[in-house]
Amino acid sequence: MPFPPPRAAVSEAGGRGLRGAGPPNGAARLGTCGRTPPVWPVPSSAVLVGEKPRWIVHIPPNEPGYRRRERHRQRTSYLHDVSTPDRRARLSLALLLLPWLAAMSSACALDEPTAPRTNVILISLDTLGAHSLGAYGYTRETSPQIDALLAQSTVFTHAYTLEPHTLPAHTSLFTSLHPLSHGVEGRLTGGQPVPAKAPSLTSSLKQNGYTTAAFVNGGFLHPRFGLDRDFDRYDYYSDIKTRGQRGDLRYGRSAAQTNEALGRWLDEIRSTDAADASYPPFFLFLHYFDIHSDWRGLPYDSPEPYRAQLVTDATIDFEAPSEAGGGSDFLVRVGDGQRAVAQDDIAYIRSLYDAGIRYTDDRVGELLSLLGSRGLLENSLIVLVSDHGEEFMEHGKMLHTQLYEETMRIPFALHFPDSAKFPAGTRPELVTHLDVAPTVLSYLGIGTPNEMQGRDLMPALREQAPVPVEPIVLYSSGHDRLALVHAERKLLYDQATDHAELYALDDDPLEQVDLAPGNPDAVKEAIDRLRQAVDALPKPDPDRAVPGVRLDAGTVEELKALGYVR
Repeated sequence: MPFPPPRAAVSEAGGRGLRGAGPPNGAARLGTCGRTPPVWPVPSSAVLVGEKPRWIVHIPPNEPGYRRRERHRQRTSYLHDVSTPDRRARLSLALLLLPWLAAMSSACALDEPTAPRTNVILISLDTLGAHSLGAYGYTRETSPQIDALLAQSTVFTHAYTLEPHTLPAHTSLFTSLHPLSHGVEGRLTGGQPVPAKAPSLTSSLKQNGYTTAAFVNGGFLHPRFGLDRDFDRYDYYSDIKTRGQRGDLRYGRSAAQTNEALGRWLDEIRSTDAADASYPPFFLFLHYFDIHSDWRGLPYDSPEPYRAQLVTDATIDFEAPSEAGGGSDFLVRVGDGQRAVAQDDIAYIRSLYDAGIRYTDDRVGELLSLLGSRGLLENSLIVLVSDHGEEFMEHGKMLHTQLYEETMRIPFALHFPDSAKFPAGTRPELVTHLDVAPTVLSYLGIGTPNEMQGRDLMPALREQAPVPVEPIVLYSSGHDRLALVHAERKLLYDQATDHAELYALDDDPLEQVDLAPGNPDAVKEAIDRLRQAVDALPKPDPDRAVPGVRLDAGTVEELKALGYVR
């Protein structure tokens, strides 16, 4: 079927239902002595609930002497009332739990320390298309550090963003809700922020004892848009007044400065106990913005030696008065047909973009060194993604507004601390931002909120089995455009004009041969499937809606400088 219908939430006392709460990786679950209860088979099903050792057993709810009593992992269970006067039930319970009680008593006597919980580090490289990394086949040397990380990771070669704009893409990344379900849009002067009370990766981790921090830069990740919810530290940086005076980068805080801020935060949360200078389990979100187009001057700026390494001979003088300041506005004018460019010009602009990737790549290397020097790599799950790619006139536009592969295909990799269980390699299945949060939570043994729409990829990764194939609906907010990706076929559909394009991605990965004109039946079938998939998506919940964001003049100027506002 297309996208699954909304999962029925298990609700009791206002709680949200969870799915897939399995045993954790390196994390102490609820149990005696702070340890995970034994996992060997026992008759029936025994669980430990509460802060103190207190054993109860599942028995069919149609038997006498039972009542709805406890919720385990926020699920409702029918559990035997251990206070019942039924002596036979008491005897059965004692016999059932005898092996468990003996084992747990022995484990407690050993008094071994609890294993540290796995940290989660989510890296978003804004505006990085998968096709621009060596690990994904790019021939220019833009990413040696990232490629080395991905060589030790599980890499999804066909990962998609669902929306080509920063805010809705990141909203889907954190909430595991499709853009047509959460309703957040991009390219707006005053948009709908992240829905109130929407499920999120941050919320789930915080509720399970994680310290949460984000270091983000510029544009639509301003806290007024709501992604800061449930972060203990949301370090947003944007300085429109001084950014043009700096010599390193033209926009916002550089990746090097972001890493410095991260280092200071790690110092703050580290234990002051000389005998145990450890860190609390943490969730860290790092948003590097250096690859994104800049506000003036060069459309993509980077410091030396990166320009010298990758930038080709200049064919455009962006400081000339005729170029109206250059930067993102220049790219918009090119995409709108107001400024003609030759192939050499496009190659030059693309080389500027590549240099920004190479600069960011070195900063990712510095990040890994920083984490490694503090002993954090050996106990951290690293997730590397992007929010969208970038266009260079492959289909008549610049920046990132259309639904072609250069914009929608993104890197997605999981670097597991327990690499022996999850050997490095590539996965060809279609995956999206929606799958990130359920997969991370599953790996940690934390239940996934039922409202999340993404898939848990961990069962397939554990068993080295294929991920079930599901069609993917892509959407570009503000443009009334949709796309459907299924197996080797991709449909692009403009609802306003009823224009459709059809591509066979296996044979035509660059989408150069439109099959729609000669295949009207296939186009009609694809449009029908697209509409069915869209209809199956839950629509935005009005009860979660919050007032639209009023943007001050400075923020509007900032978004305009980045090409989001005309």
